[in-house]
Amino acid sequence: MDLILGPFADQHAQNLDEDELAAFEALLSADDQDVYGWIIGREPPPAQHDTALMKKLQAFDPSQDIIRGA
Repeated sequence: MDLILGPFADQHAQNLDEDELAAFEALLSADDQDVYGWIIGREPPPAQHDTALMKKLQAFDPSQDIIRGA
């Protein structure tokens, strides 16, 4: 998860609103394998993690440090 969440935070943390920051913090306490599965679309995220931030993470390309479609 460090390879996804780290670059995402480096690029976008300063632009996240309060709700998105809270959602990010909640993801940090979730199981890495679960979070990874939600981000890559292997499994849908549970309601508490199905947030605007999750949508941004799902669109984020860490190899290019961009959010596709943003």
